[in-house]
Amino acid sequence: MVHDSMKNLQFDRRLQRRRGWLNDKAFDAHVEALPDVSDKAETITGDAPGAAPAPGAAPSGD
Repeated sequence: MVHDSMKNLQFDRRLQRRRGWLNDKAFDAHVEALPDVSDKAETITGDAPGAAPAPGAAPSGD
């Protein structure tokens, strides 16, 4: 159980630059093994209530 917790902490971004904690080769291998979740990404538009208009957009005249 403790081993699983330490394994998850090993790749924590806050601890990545700690000397002797993680080498670049292990980090790169971990990143390559992560699943591709780009299909879950959404495009954010300025249409949401209270959202700032896009730069260069004409005022809506509400």
